[in-house]
Amino acid sequence: EIPNLIGVSGYKTEYIARKLDMKPQSFSVKKLRKTFNIEQIDKILNVIFNDDVEDYLLILEMRGRKNEETFTLAEYKKEIATWK
Repeated sequence: EIPNLIGVSGYKTEYIARKLDMKPQSFSVKKLRKTFNIEQIDKILNVIFNDDVEDYLLILEMRGRKNEETFTLAEYKKEIATWK
């Protein structure tokens, strides 16, 4: 997902590469091949995290849970009323 997150973030490859002390060409190859190590991924996420990335991740989470059981707000309020 890192290449997708980079795209969603709106940051340019050159900017992110500079933040990671990498040459843009090396960064582009790693992005294309998806060969970032954990430390690099952590640094990338720290650079690119913004509202758009957060929204994208929430959408992925919601899609992953679309088949889970849900309940209405009214049902929730009725349930928490019994907690008192």
